[in-house]
Amino acid sequence: MRADAFQPIRLPAHEWDRPDILQACRERKPGPLLRAAHRRYGISQTRLAALIGGMDQGEVSRLVNDKGAKITTLERWERIADALDRPNHARLAVGLPPRPGASTAPASDRLPARRTTVALAPTDSLGAGPVTARTMSRPGAPGRVDDPSLVAAVAMESARFGRRAEMTNVGAFAVEQLHADLRQLAQAYLTQPPLPILLGIRSIRDETIALLSGRQHPKQTRDLYALAGYACTLLAWISSDLEQFAAADTHGRTAWLCADLADAPELRAWVLSTRSKTAFWAGQHRDALGYAQSGQAFAPSTSVGVLLAAQEADAWAEIGATTRARDALDVARDARDRIADADSIGGLLSCGQARQANYAAGVYLRVGDTDAALTETDAALNAYTIGEQRSYGTEAQIQITRAASYLVKNELDGASEALRPVLSLPVDQRLHTVARRLGQLGLALTQPRIARAAEAVALRAEIESYRAHTAVTALPVEIIRAGRTANVPQPDQPPEPFERMRDHWWWRPGWKEGRSFYTWHLTFQDAADVHRLAHDYLTNLHLPALDHIPDRWLHLTMQGVGFTDEIAAEDIDRIVQAVRQRFEALHPFEITLGPAAVDPEVVRLGVTPAAPVANLRRAIRQGIADVWGAENVPEPADGFQPHVSLAYSSGTAPAEPVLRAVAAHTFRSATFTVTEAQLIILNRDHREYQWTTYAAVPLS
Repeated sequence: MRADAFQPIRLPAHEWDRPDILQACRERKPGPLLRAAHRRYGISQTRLAALIGGMDQGEVSRLVNDKGAKITTLERWERIADALDRPNHARLAVGLPPRPGASTAPASDRLPARRTTVALAPTDSLGAGPVTARTMSRPGAPGRVDDPSLVAAVAMESARFGRRAEMTNVGAFAVEQLHADLRQLAQAYLTQPPLPILLGIRSIRDETIALLSGRQHPKQTRDLYALAGYACTLLAWISSDLEQFAAADTHGRTAWLCADLADAPELRAWVLSTRSKTAFWAGQHRDALGYAQSGQAFAPSTSVGVLLAAQEADAWAEIGATTRARDALDVARDARDRIADADSIGGLLSCGQARQANYAAGVYLRVGDTDAALTETDAALNAYTIGEQRSYGTEAQIQITRAASYLVKNELDGASEALRPVLSLPVDQRLHTVARRLGQLGLALTQPRIARAAEAVALRAEIESYRAHTAVTALPVEIIRAGRTANVPQPDQPPEPFERMRDHWWWRPGWKEGRSFYTWHLTFQDAADVHRLAHDYLTNLHLPALDHIPDRWLHLTMQGVGFTDEIAAEDIDRIVQAVRQRFEALHPFEITLGPAAVDPEVVRLGVTPAAPVANLRRAIRQGIADVWGAENVPEPADGFQPHVSLAYSSGTAPAEPVLRAVAAHTFRSATFTVTEAQLIILNRDHREYQWTTYAAVPLS
């Protein structure tokens, strides 16, 4: 088709003065107009169809030949008018607004004498712009300001606006039904496995977003943004239950945007509650505290105010601020008394008596009041007994707190009994939050006073088996990898593609055979879960280019100090003591190892969350600075990325076999509770990092 095929057709001016054409305009019959263009001036039906748009050649043919086709919408009449470059008096005849600045008189009435014009009000977004009408000497002439067709055209503009304002792609019950579906899924999450619920909520979110891309009334738009915000909030909470903290943060940020667009205070409060929960389980306790405190400023008279205060108490307890933790629990109780309205969503986004008591029990356990902790667990379980909706995740947390309290009291039987319902959960209901609490309890079972008891040994074995098969390990690999991307330290992925491995064992500056080095490490001698994960990977990595790291030498490098022949023993002892004092403000924390990645010298596991490990390293550096001064602390403070090496490259070799072997591995993670850091004397004479421990400094 030629380039000018889409240019408007300019019919001679006299055609628009023909009585039959003007009558066809008034009666809105397109046939005579299109016939004139087609038969008298040779404009093809195909070109007419292209100019009008939304119409094929066959439909134009039926219009030209009066074969029953009709034009029923004003929008299509406007396209025909534009296609035929219709003058204003003909536009007015059909009921369309005139083009701005052009005459509204027929060509036969256009006189060269000066005329007075009257400016009509602009029609803004309706497309007509300012209109001028000529005063005519002949009463009733088409296009005069007293011409009824002009008045009708202005009325038509208002009608068009009314129709557009009334248009909506949301039916009367659509938002209500989506809201009901979301409430149902939020309720189902309390009793059903997480992944199917997550996928159902995703479907509601996607349907809501699709509706928002259309046109609806302003109130419906706000309702849809609120609905999308609640869906993203639920997705964030569930994602963190599945240890997908990066995905949870993404959902949380989107939920906050939706809350802002919907101007929904309760949704804002729930978003901040969810972000507090995500930060807490990612080890970012100060951030968790900030989110919980900020959320209380938005909390309406629903149960979210109770949960936010309870989360604040939880964060204070984890930080070690006992008094503030107890004060926040009092705030939660007051918020319970102020509840006047039902939660908008309910289910997962609600805080009943059992959930509140679960938080209180955990706080009391952390601050050392085991009797109060047991009282709260009794209250929580009683709330379920008298009819509150059960939640297997919350109930598992309650029982773990109960078991931990019994352990403090040296009552192994009570701990074992409390754990029975938790250990019997099916794999797809073993949330990360529950598995992590169980890991902390398993650590408590290694205390010397009970470690050798048969019941303690059996419980540790059951806990280890539980944590090896959870809802996280059962997730599809693509979901795990997508959710973990932002959590994997970037150096674990090579900055650029590489084709060859290189020898890791070259002598770094200062190193030579027989020389040793003081450095702080985290070590994994008795970490069965870490050893299992290492074996899983290394089974597929029997390649001549790699030196495997034995279990006893697995480590996480923290902070170097210096070569042993350059540092006085008194300095080392003072550094150990300074670090010990710095560690008094820190508490044990859990990390997750995996997946593995490859760089040219090493296969290594990513470590998440990175923040508490970085905080631990910062405390070590502060201890060194206390002795030597901040300007003399070795190694850069920035750029630290925690990782655990599995194998070192033993020479120059193609990288492709190593990359392929690691990529083929079905991802699984391992968890480890960090309770101390070790200052070691490191040697690398035998193409292997080996050490003796100089000091092990526990976290408070």
